[in-house]
Amino acid sequence: MASGVKVDNSVIEKFHEFKIKKNIGYLVCGFSEDISKIVILKEGVNKVPQNAPANEKNKKWAEMLEELPENDVRYAVIDIFYETSEGSRAEIFFIAWAPDTATIKRKMLCASSKDALKNALQGIRNHLQATCKSDLDLAAIISEKTKSKAPDTATIKRKMLCASSKDALKNALQGIRNHLQATCKSDLDLAAIISEKTKSK
Repeated sequence: MASGVKVDNSVIEKFHEFKIKKNIGYLVCGFSEDISKIVILKEGVNKVPQNAPANEKNKKWAEMLEELPENDVRYAVIDIFYETSEGSRAEIFFIAWAPDTATIKRKMLCASSKDALKNALQGIRNHLQATCKSDLDLAAIISEKTKSKAPDTATIKRKMLCASSKDALKNALQGIRNHLQATCKSDLDLAAIISEKTKSK
């Protein structure tokens, strides 16, 4: 259910500046005091040259995390830079921050207003929902982003066949609750799988 909270025009204007001019490192948004609109609470400055390596550009991630309070909700927009076999990549991420220590009323407000902000900030394909800082581990996010869904050595036709047939086999083999998607043998490291399985949620 929508909250009725509006997105302030300044948020949209700053988002366009963030995308085009590259002088803004990140944007952190929240609610105005009367809770009538979503406004910018913090504008990070981009201090690193455009030709700097990805790890240097990503140092602003830690600064952004410091702007997320332990007991209140926020939204954030930031670039993430990473390397692939085809070269450097950059993508914009939208973060909805709703820590467990925030009040139920604020968490509900964050959830019900999120789509209005996402729709206003057009062109963002990556969305993260976080309740604690460990949900925003940059290395894990980049690792997940760069994982392909089928071995690079397989043909496109075989990858598509695998993806389109997977559900039919899973439905036929009823009662299996654990599923793994692997692109290389390292994805099937038994110790890592057991460790992930036994981790508390």
